[in-house]
Amino acid sequence: MEYISKDSGFEYVLERMNTALESEFARDTPGRSDLPTAQIVGLPRSGTTILYQVLARTARFGYPSNVMAFFWKAPHVGAYLQQRLSLAAPELELHSLAGRTREPLGPHEFGYFWRNALGHSRNSVAPDRAPMRPQELQNTLSLINSAFDKPTVFKNLLAVSHVELFGTQLQNQYFLNIVREPIEVAASLLLVRDRLGLDVNEWFGTIPADDNILFDNEIKQVTHQVQSLTSTIRASGIHSQSFCLTIDYRDLCARPRSVAQEAGDFVGEVVSNSDLERLPETLTPSTPLDRLSPERRKLLIKSFG
Repeated sequence: MEYISKDSGFEYVLERMNTALESEFARDTPGRSDLPTAQIVGLPRSGTTILYQVLARTARFGYPSNVMAFFWKAPHVGAYLQQRLSLAAPELELHSLAGRTREPLGPHEFGYFWRNALGHSRNSVAPDRAPMRPQELQNTLSLINSAFDKPTVFKNLLAVSHVELFGTQLQNQYFLNIVREPIEVAASLLLVRDRLGLDVNEWFGTIPADDNILFDNEIKQVTHQVQSLTSTIRASGIHSQSFCLTIDYRDLCARPRSVAQEAGDFVGEVVSNSDLERLPETLTPSTPLDRLSPERRKLLIKSFG
């Protein structure tokens, strides 16, 4: 699987298409407003993508796919198209490269939509521009749910900066917070950076709010990224919210079917035994710390104290 770069010509066509669709479908109203929405949050490389794939594969949740991602200004149009393409219930892969899936119906982060909706000009936890009005965002999420006719789950790591919005200003919102040992997250970040050939001061994944520091090596950078984002998540108070379910990465790998059922129960969606049979009984957890060279592993352990 290759990590495909953006194409400016294709992006221009998509922008024109979205502008036209946004105007045409702007006055649509949802058929249902009672369905919940769930946001998967956590550190980058903590297992957010595999949880996303597991829930999508049960076929009990709507989710933005690589196809739907083309429709970020009219997402319910993309959801209708995706729902139609999904009628044959394809079996989704449980693999990704740096958080990206390769199948047309594979889950997508839907970053263009969420950055615009929440007021982020880039993939930083610090918002820096005007967000979508809560009423408009609620209507959009309800339209997406109506198109799928089921709850929708998103992988939205920026949502931790907007816990009050999701908890008090929007309806039927839930958080699925996946946690993993911070040093394993840092090791995984180092490995994916190696694969993508990133420069020491290029960020991969969610960017911390205090990102104006220059680093002289990648171990210092990823340590700062993990520790800063951990502080952001902790400061959000998400762990103590009644609308947040915390899921451990190792637990997810050991019993994906049970975790999927628990997530469904949490948001009020019954995941049946036949749905769960679409999932493997176990997943093999990655061990990124073991894959580092002895020298890098030693330095990373020392960096985390």
